[in-house]
Amino acid sequence: MPKTPITLPIKVSRLSTLLHGGLAIATVAWLAWITSGWLALAALVVLSAWLVHLVRQAPSGEWQLVVGESANETNGANWRWRAQAGHEWQSRRLYCDHLGPWLIGLKGEGHRLWLWPDCTDPARLRSLRRVLLREAGRG
Repeated sequence: MPKTPITLPIKVSRLSTLLHGGLAIATVAWLAWITSGWLALAALVVLSAWLVHLVRQAPSGEWQLVVGESANETNGANWRWRAQAGHEWQSRRLYCDHLGPWLIGLKGEGHRLWLWPDCTDPARLRSLRRVLLREAGRG
Protein backbone atom coordinates (compact mmCIF):
# COMPACT_ATOMS: atom_id res chain seq x y z
CA MET A 1 0.00 0.00 0.00
CA PRO A 2 1.49 3.37 -1.00
CA LYS A 3 2.34 5.73 1.83
CA THR A 4 1.56 9.42 1.89
CA PRO A 5 3.95 11.26 -0.45
CA ILE A 6 6.40 13.73 1.03
CA THR A 7 6.07 17.02 -0.85
CA LEU A 8 8.88 19.54 -0.50
CA PRO A 9 8.28 23.09 -1.74
CA ILE A 10 11.83 24.25 -2.54
CA LYS A 11 13.10 27.84 -2.42
CA VAL A 12 16.58 29.36 -2.78
CA SER A 13 18.63 28.73 0.36
CA ARG A 14 19.90 31.84 2.10
CA LEU A 15 22.47 29.76 3.99
CA SER A 16 23.96 28.48 0.74
CA THR A 17 24.00 31.97 -0.77
CA LEU A 18 25.67 33.46 2.31
CA LEU A 19 28.26 30.68 2.47
CA HIS A 20 29.20 31.00 -1.20
CA GLY A 21 29.17 34.81 -0.99
CA GLY A 22 31.40 34.76 2.08
CA LEU A 23 33.89 32.49 0.35
CA ALA A 24 33.90 34.79 -2.68
CA ILE A 25 34.54 37.87 -0.51
CA ALA A 26 37.33 36.08 1.36
CA THR A 27 38.94 35.09 -1.93
CA VAL A 28 38.78 38.64 -3.30
CA ALA A 29 40.17 40.06 -0.03
CA TRP A 30 43.02 37.56 -0.07
CA LEU A 31 43.85 38.40 -3.68
CA ALA A 32 43.75 42.14 -2.91
CA TRP A 33 46.16 41.59 -0.03
CA ILE A 34 48.78 39.48 -1.85
CA THR A 35 48.49 40.64 -5.47
CA SER A 36 47.60 43.71 -7.47
CA GLY A 37 44.26 45.43 -7.20
CA TRP A 38 43.48 44.61 -10.84
CA LEU A 39 43.55 40.89 -10.20
CA ALA A 40 41.30 41.31 -7.17
CA LEU A 41 38.90 43.44 -9.21
CA ALA A 42 38.79 40.80 -11.96
CA ALA A 43 38.14 38.10 -9.37
CA LEU A 44 35.36 40.25 -7.87
CA VAL A 45 33.64 40.51 -11.25
CA VAL A 46 34.01 36.79 -12.03
CA LEU A 47 32.93 35.59 -8.59
CA SER A 48 29.97 38.01 -8.50
CA ALA A 49 28.77 36.68 -11.86
CA TRP A 50 29.24 33.12 -10.58
CA LEU A 51 27.20 33.87 -7.43
CA VAL A 52 24.39 35.43 -9.48
CA HIS A 53 24.43 32.35 -11.74
CA LEU A 54 24.18 30.04 -8.70
CA VAL A 55 21.18 31.91 -7.31
CA ARG A 56 19.39 32.01 -10.68
CA GLN A 57 20.00 28.31 -11.36
CA ALA A 58 18.87 27.17 -7.92
CA PRO A 59 15.78 24.99 -8.24
CA SER A 60 12.51 26.55 -7.21
CA GLY A 61 9.37 24.46 -7.26
CA GLU A 62 8.17 21.25 -5.62
CA TRP A 63 9.79 17.85 -5.20
CA GLN A 64 7.72 14.88 -4.17
CA LEU A 65 8.91 11.51 -2.92
CA VAL A 66 6.43 8.65 -3.23
CA VAL A 67 7.45 5.45 -1.44
CA GLY A 68 5.91 2.07 -2.15
CA GLU A 69 4.95 2.45 -5.81
CA SER A 70 6.53 0.56 -8.68
CA ALA A 71 10.18 0.02 -7.93
CA ASN A 72 12.89 1.85 -9.78
CA GLU A 73 16.56 2.39 -8.96
CA THR A 74 15.78 3.74 -5.48
CA ASN A 75 14.19 0.63 -3.91
CA GLY A 76 10.59 1.58 -4.58
CA ALA A 77 10.97 5.35 -4.09
CA ASN A 78 9.78 7.53 -6.96
CA TRP A 79 10.73 11.19 -7.24
CA ARG A 80 8.54 13.74 -9.00
CA TRP A 81 9.12 17.40 -9.85
CA ARG A 82 6.97 20.33 -10.85
CA ALA A 83 8.01 23.92 -11.31
CA GLN A 84 4.80 25.44 -9.93
CA ALA A 85 1.75 24.27 -8.02
CA GLY A 86 -0.97 23.20 -10.43
CA HIS A 87 1.41 21.91 -13.09
CA GLU A 88 1.76 18.23 -13.95
CA TRP A 89 4.19 16.13 -11.93
CA GLN A 90 7.17 14.88 -13.95
CA SER A 91 8.97 11.71 -12.88
CA ARG A 92 12.67 12.04 -12.12
CA ARG A 93 15.35 9.52 -11.24
CA LEU A 94 17.15 10.61 -8.11
CA TYR A 95 19.03 8.83 -5.41
CA CYS A 96 20.44 10.03 -2.13
CA ASP A 97 24.22 9.97 -2.06
CA HIS A 98 24.72 12.21 0.98
CA LEU A 99 22.55 12.21 4.08
CA GLY A 100 23.95 14.41 6.81
CA PRO A 101 22.54 16.40 9.70
CA TRP A 102 22.62 19.64 7.68
CA LEU A 103 22.60 18.66 4.04
CA ILE A 104 20.84 16.09 1.91
CA GLY A 105 22.52 15.42 -1.42
CA LEU A 106 20.43 14.02 -4.25
CA LYS A 107 21.95 13.03 -7.57
CA GLY A 108 20.48 11.97 -10.88
CA GLU A 109 19.87 12.75 -14.53
CA GLY A 110 23.03 14.78 -14.90
CA HIS A 111 22.44 17.18 -12.03
CA ARG A 112 22.89 17.45 -8.29
CA LEU A 113 20.44 18.85 -5.77
CA TRP A 114 21.50 19.93 -2.31
CA LEU A 115 18.71 20.35 0.21
CA TRP A 116 19.84 22.92 2.78
CA PRO A 117 18.07 23.30 6.15
CA ASP A 118 16.36 26.54 5.09
CA CYS A 119 15.27 25.51 1.58
CA THR A 120 11.98 24.02 2.83
CA ASP A 121 9.96 23.30 5.97
CA PRO A 122 12.07 21.58 8.71
CA ALA A 123 9.32 19.06 9.51
CA ARG A 124 9.21 17.92 5.89
CA LEU A 125 12.99 17.58 5.79
CA ARG A 126 12.83 15.43 8.94
CA SER A 127 10.21 13.20 7.31
CA LEU A 128 12.33 12.93 4.17
CA ARG A 129 15.43 12.10 6.21
CA ARG A 130 13.56 9.30 8.02
CA VAL A 131 12.36 7.78 4.74
CA LEU A 132 15.83 8.02 3.18
CA LEU A 133 17.40 6.34 6.21
CA ARG A 134 14.84 3.54 6.05
CA GLU A 135 15.41 3.10 2.30
CA ALA A 136 19.20 3.05 2.81
CA GLY A 137 18.76 0.30 5.40
CA ARG A 138 17.01 -1.89 2.82
CA GLY A 139 19.73 -1.53 0.19
